[in-house]
Parts: sequence; C-alpha cells; structure tokens
Amino acid sequence: MEVWMVQKRYSASRIKTYLSFVRQFFAVRPDLHRNMIRVEDKNQYNFENFIFGNKSYRTQNQWINAIKIYIRVNGLDIGDLTDIERTRKSYSLPNVLTKEEVRKILVLTRNKKHKFLFSIIYMPD
Repeated sequence: MEVWMVQKRYSASRIKTYLSFVRQFFAVRPDLHRNMIRVEDKNQYNFENFIFGNKSYRTQNQWINAIKIYIRVNGLDIGDLTDIERTRKSYSLPNVLTKEEVRKILVLTRNKKHKFLFSIIYMPD
C-alpha cells in the first residue's frame, strides 16, 4: 500500500496517516486475516470507532479513504464502500454581535479611521 501511494505521489503526511488507520483497523481485529475483510467487518469498525466513538467526520472520511486504498491495492472484492455510513459535516452559525457589543466597540475605538470603518460595517438599520 505504501509503495502504491508513493507511486501515486501522495504526500508523506497522508501516507503516514492512511497507514496508521489501516494498522489501527487490524490492531482492533487481530483475528481478521489481512486478505479476508468482509463488509460486516468494515461496517462494524466504522460504527464502533467513528459513529459511536464520536470522532470527527474528517477523521472518519480519512479512514474510509485509507481502507479503500488498502482494498484496491490488495485486490479484495468487498464492494466499493459506498455503504459505509458517513457523518455529515457540521455547520455552525456565524457569531453575530449584539447592538450593545457594537456600541462598546465604537465607544472604545480611538482611531478615527477604524471608528469610521466599524460604523459603516455595523450601521444600524
């Protein structure tokens, strides 16, 4: 897998990360033969370590990409991994200043140019 990734010009950091994910997968399942991964094995690992483990969607996606490469490089036929449950990216709302916070900024700003810019940005309706 490492040689394949080097030939495909993956970054050293990505290679290290992906190899680490694959090693962790097999460390959790020492009973699992390296060429005998089943759909159930990858689904169970995904659920227990990423969904139930409350890891970030980025970490989960890295693991999915790592195991896809492992499967491709080793010629295993267990599906295309589209059935692995991926988490949705979380979006947060922007932090909006209250009128009182804007007023404090304007009062405490001494530089006239900055004060003018703040007043334009936070112009009341």
